[in-house]
Amino acid sequence: MKDELDRVIQAFNKAIELKPDETAAYYNRGTAYLKKGEYDQAIQDFNKAIELKPDFAVAYYNRGTAYSKKDEHDRAIQDFNKAIELKPDDADAYYNRGLAWLHLGKWEKAKSDLTTARNMGADIISAFHRDYKSVTDLEQKNGVKLPEDLAAMLRPWWASILKLILKKIGRAIQDFDKLIKLITYYNRGKAYFKKGRYEHAIRDFDKAIELEPDFAEAYNNRGTAYLEKNEYDRAIQDFNKAIELKPDDAEAYYNRGTAYGKKDEPDRAIQDFDKAIELKPDFINAYYNRGTAYLEKNEYDRAIQDFDKAIELNPDFADAYHNRGYAYREKDEPEQAIEDFDKAIVLKPDLVEAYNNRGIAYLEKDEYDRAIQDFDMAIELKPDFADAYNNRGNAYREKDEPEQAIEDFDMAIELKPDEAAAYNNRGIAYSKKDEYERAIQDFNKAIELKSNYAEAYYNRGTTYSKKDEPDRAIQDFNKAIELKPDDVDTYNNRGFAYLKKGEHDRVIQDFNKAIELKPDNVDVYNNRGIAYNEKGEHDRAIQDFNKAIELKPDNADAYNNRGVAYIRKGKHGYAIQDFDKAIELKSDYIKAYYNRGIAWLHLEKWEKAKSDLTFAKNMGADIISVFHHYYKSVADFEQKNGVKLPEDLAAMLTLH
Repeated sequence: MKDELDRVIQAFNKAIELKPDETAAYYNRGTAYLKKGEYDQAIQDFNKAIELKPDFAVAYYNRGTAYSKKDEHDRAIQDFNKAIELKPDDADAYYNRGLAWLHLGKWEKAKSDLTTARNMGADIISAFHRDYKSVTDLEQKNGVKLPEDLAAMLRPWWASILKLILKKIGRAIQDFDKLIKLITYYNRGKAYFKKGRYEHAIRDFDKAIELEPDFAEAYNNRGTAYLEKNEYDRAIQDFNKAIELKPDDAEAYYNRGTAYGKKDEPDRAIQDFDKAIELKPDFINAYYNRGTAYLEKNEYDRAIQDFDKAIELNPDFADAYHNRGYAYREKDEPEQAIEDFDKAIVLKPDLVEAYNNRGIAYLEKDEYDRAIQDFDMAIELKPDFADAYNNRGNAYREKDEPEQAIEDFDMAIELKPDEAAAYNNRGIAYSKKDEYERAIQDFNKAIELKSNYAEAYYNRGTTYSKKDEPDRAIQDFNKAIELKPDDVDTYNNRGFAYLKKGEHDRVIQDFNKAIELKPDNVDVYNNRGIAYNEKGEHDRAIQDFNKAIELKPDNADAYNNRGVAYIRKGKHGYAIQDFDKAIELKSDYIKAYYNRGIAWLHLEKWEKAKSDLTFAKNMGADIISVFHHYYKSVADFEQKNGVKLPEDLAAMLTLH
């Protein structure tokens, strides 16, 4: 635990160094110091958090807790006062202020605060016994003697336990020895459960059920032990029995719903959570788990409604903020998602998944450095977190740092060798580096691990296209479309593969489909225009380039391609206007310089032609190969266009 807290503190040190006015970082570091027992450093950090955010209720609360640990109860009470002023429904603040009054011997004030906390739903007895073995323990340690009424508020009684057991069974048991055994097995089972010793717990619940076969609560508790052991069917059998014996037990429905959720049966889980909420309308965890089940069904709006309710009932529910953020991210609302992940991290600084998912949200916003910071933090908190390495690799890849990306994908694969996504992502990085064979090996492995992995087929197809193997590319695109029929990019890229094969009608069919799926896709209009140009249907090509420009007026490619269409229609003046615009938008646009040079040739503007062709050549264009793709020779160009090139220009375009 200490090592983990040290890692957390180091991570927030780095966060503060990068952003010295980040309130959450000071608060979270202070919380870590508080857990370590370094109260003075904790107080310094809470001071800074409060300086940056004067209405930060939980910072006052935690600073008060630190002062209490230092036996500075007057200062603690001042902070609890402020926390309650800012957040009047904070039962924990009332409880802790009540304890501070106890230490100061202010019995009536202590009783008032403890009563308020209890009435607000706080389990003050359990909270008290986390810090003290008993009321006597507190009295001995602090040299005080509590009034009997206060002591009674904080002292668990055997009689109350006995009463609880009898109430749960619902009838009297005449054999007192049997009752004592029943209570012993049942309570020891619960104690074993709390310690994580589930086999021992199950054995004790077995004994309790053997003594009293109608003991619904024992079935329910044994079911939760099976749930922890991932024995979901046995758990469900026990929850069924508990519900049969006690049909109005919200907890049993909730637990059975949880088991169905673990079995990946979200519809049955939701039915049980519905019933639990019907029986207990303020059942926070039932709303939370039902929201999680809706997430599994991709019903994000319904999930958000449930997380909203859970947060309304418990405004400090970090996991509910986290899951709501996840839902917003899946809805493509990254700003709202990040806001929720921020809140989750403030409330629960070691919530690793929140950093990972916030990183993904930043990645989707193209904020790669902030994404990497979050993945760094996730890895700092959990060094064997394969998904965080995979996601950080994606961020480095998008930053055009493929070597760093591949290192992260390697680590992700080492930690999780059967993770298809890591192989797929590493393949993309290799493809970016033009290491096509290694890329294809990774895509092969991804498909071996996950035979229905549409993205891996798509990426392998794209790599085959780069290798100029259109037939193999098309096979992969076909498979990707079979698995994911509504993916625009796959139709677009299959269209390009057909274009390389000169199958223009099939090219246009694919681009038509892509446009049908996404009518505002600029790239697809541009690509279909290229296909029409290759077919010789220049007017239809120009219509598509017009549409691409309408959708994206700063699209240099569309202007360049429309210019090419105008050249082929013999409208060289229009062509030059388009090439001018393309170069204005993209000053180093080699293709536009080359094409404008060719247009000048048609207009016999030799010096301008020479200037543009020379520029394109000096920028790395193989102008001779491009020229000879369309013309057999300079003489062929001259004959087709009725011009005679000057010797120096002819030499620039002649094969040697």
